[in-house]
Order: sequence, then C-alpha cells, then structure tokens
Amino acid sequence: MQRSIYSLMKGDFLESFYQYPPLIFIFILLITLCLHIKFNFSYGPKLLKVMFVLTAVVILTNYIAKLLINGDAAC
Repeated sequence: MQRSIYSLMKGDFLESFYQYPPLIFIFILLITLCLHIKFNFSYGPKLLKVMFVLTAVVILTNYIAKLLINGDAAC
C-alpha cells in the first residue's frame, strides 16, 4: 500500500491503481468525509454510508483476487 501511495503522490494514477486499487476509493471517501464535516451536506450521511460499503467491497474483492491469483494472503 505504501508503494501505491507513493505512486499516487508522484501523480502516476495508473501505477497506483495497479498496485492497490482500493486506495483511490479510500481517498475519495476521506475527501467526502472532510467536506461533509465542513459543509454539513443534507445527503452526506447516506452518501458516506454508500461510499463506505463500496470501498469495503472493493477492498474485499481486491484481497480475494490476490489470494486466488497468488495463493498468499499477505501480498
């Protein structure tokens, strides 16, 4: 995940996505959370719940895919 963050900070979105796809979803979730805290959107709680579930599904899917492809959970 650290290499993915480093690639993202360098501006290499594609390389970051190849290394750890959920990272972009996590950043979008955190940005939305910060904006909701600052501006208190009326639809914010519902949006954050949906985004949290989507992010969790992407993380779980990535984990299962790596487990099936590599046979090692600690990828």
